[in-house]
Amino acid sequence: MKAVVGFMKVREEKALRVIEYLTKAYVKPSVVAKPKPPLSIQHDQMIDAIYALGELIGYKPERKWRHERYEFDVVWHKPPRIGPKYVFEVHLKGSLEAALLRLKHAHDLWESQIFLISTEDQLKEAQNKFLGELHEIRDKVTLLDFKSTEEFYDFKGKYEWLERKFGLRPT
Repeated sequence: MKAVVGFMKVREEKALRVIEYLTKAYVKPSVVAKPKPPLSIQHDQMIDAIYALGELIGYKPERKWRHERYEFDVVWHKPPRIGPKYVFEVHLKGSLEAALLRLKHAHDLWESQIFLISTEDQLKEAQNKFLGELHEIRDKVTLLDFKSTEEFYDFKGKYEWLERKFGLRPT
C-alpha cells in the first residue's frame, strides 16, 4: 500500500478508539425527542450563527455591514463580485417593514439573494406585506424561522469536521 505524504497508517483498533471518542464528543446520542423549550436565542447570537455559517461554507461574511444609509445584519461576499451575494436580516422586534425595505434595497442594488430570519408570527406578517406594498420581492426573499436556522447551524457545525477529515473541504 502506498503512503500519502503527511499521513501515517494507524492500526485498526486505534482507529476504532478514535472514531468512538469523536462520536461521543461530537455526536449527541439520539434519545426520545423531548419537547424543546421556546427559543432562547437572541438577535446577536443568530447574527453570529449566520456569520459562522458563511465562513464554513466559504464566503467572506461581515456583521453590521454598512452601505450608504443602510446597515445590514449579515452579508456574505464572494469576490470579485461587487456587493454582497447574500444579505440576511434578523428580526425579533422593531420595524418589520424597515427590515424588509433594507432587503429590497439590497436586491435592487446588487441582485443579492435576500433572507429574513424571524419568528413564525413575524414571518406571517411579512407575507401579508408582500401582498401589498412589497410585492416586487415576494418571490425573491427567503423567509426562515429561528428554529430551522438554528438547526441548520447545529448540523453544519457538527459535520464540518467530517468534511475536512474525508478531504472534502480544504483545511
